[in-house]
Amino acid sequence: MDIGKLTNIIENFYKNPSKDDYKTIKNNGTHLAGLIGVDVYLILLFAMRNAHPILDNKLNTKEQKTLDSLESRLMNSERILTPKDLDTLWTLYYATGNIKYPNRVLAVSKDEKQSFVTREGAGWSYHSHLTEGKIPNPN
Repeated sequence: MDIGKLTNIIENFYKNPSKDDYKTIKNNGTHLAGLIGVDVYLILLFAMRNAHPILDNKLNTKEQKTLDSLESRLMNSERILTPKDLDTLWTLYYATGNIKYPNRVLAVSKDEKQSFVTREGAGWSYHSHLTEGKIPNPN
């Protein structure tokens, strides 16, 4: 599948989740895992299944524990995050539509204990998503 179409499905999944779009994402798993990493791809699937009952595919205990542990680490304001962590926060946002993930990215951009690269990447990605209308304007 064309990467542009696949990206569009992922970025808009939370707005109108469907079994067909979920199957498309799963069927392109090898390609996606190569682009975003196997671990981020699995988190995308876990978060989608967890957030959208329409998928009728509950997480098993190990999957739920993995997702909960990851979210706890990423949302902890005392933790130092990496650029890959920012990608994971955006992945969680697109899987769930929960604005707390972009808000965490914005907080990282203002957090002096974060590395310069992570802080600047967070600021750029947040404002890029805002400018492109991919997240709601907080004002």
